[in-house]
Amino acid sequence: MTAEPLEIAPAVTVDVPALVGSDLAEKAARYLEAREDHIVVDPEIMGGTPVIRGTRMTVYSVLGKLAGGDTIEDILADNPHLTREAVETAALYARTHPIMGRPGGRPWAKAA
Repeated sequence: MTAEPLEIAPAVTVDVPALVGSDLAEKAARYLEAREDHIVVDPEIMGGTPVIRGTRMTVYSVLGKLAGGDTIEDILADNPHLTREAVETAALYARTHPIMGRPGGRPWAKAA
């Protein structure tokens, strides 16, 4: 898999590998492919919240489990139909696409 220059508008092409390096461009290309394979955003499934394909497990619940101390192995043991790549991709997607809106709880309480 090679990262090709990206056409962002007619007559405007960005050579991503030249800008960020071929290693990072390859990682980004692999992530994009994995995201297409494993993540679904469909208004008919969980109201459009991103989920792992074939499940109702949101990417944010995966990230929450990992933040709460579970390991990828724990998630895979609880969900044997999932692959490691699907769980890793879901966690990365959730980190790079945070839930929009007002933060929950009382964020000012931490400062006091």
